[in-house]
Amino acid sequence: MDGKAQHFETLKHNLKQQVHLHKELLDVVRKEKEALVSANTDAIKELTFVKEAMVFEIQNVENNRKKWLQSFREEFSLQEDSLSLERVVEIIGQSYREELFRLKTSILTLANRIKGLSKENQLLTEHALSEANHMKQNALGISSINQTYSSNGKVEDNGKNARLISKEA
Repeated sequence: MDGKAQHFETLKHNLKQQVHLHKELLDVVRKEKEALVSANTDAIKELTFVKEAMVFEIQNVENNRKKWLQSFREEFSLQEDSLSLERVVEIIGQSYREELFRLKTSILTLANRIKGLSKENQLLTEHALSEANHMKQNALGISSINQTYSSNGKVEDNGKNARLISKEA
């Protein structure tokens, strides 16, 4: 196998690893959403740890790609700071173009799905926290809605009776 074919195989292997890891991460983020909807705190905690480990693994694979890219630059005496996949294909040969770009597109598509689903999960979490805080305020008789300032600048609580549970209980 010549040097260019070896570079192709190395890059292809790295990109396939990234596709695989991104698919797994997407699955974890989907499970996280299910856990958030069902308020399964144990699953949420476990999935958070799994997600962190997967992100760390993806970063390691990406760092390996960057190391490969640096050695590629050195081998072909390239001075370019940012080396695009298009440029790599120009150097190693157009016959590798389709497969490499298919892998790149897969990674980008998966990353966008993960980002969108993570945003949904964030919104679900923020909504759940808001509801929990509202319930806590009601249970403790704290009302942030009915607070006003008096003429002397002190806060008056007009919702003193806004208590979910009686003080006697």
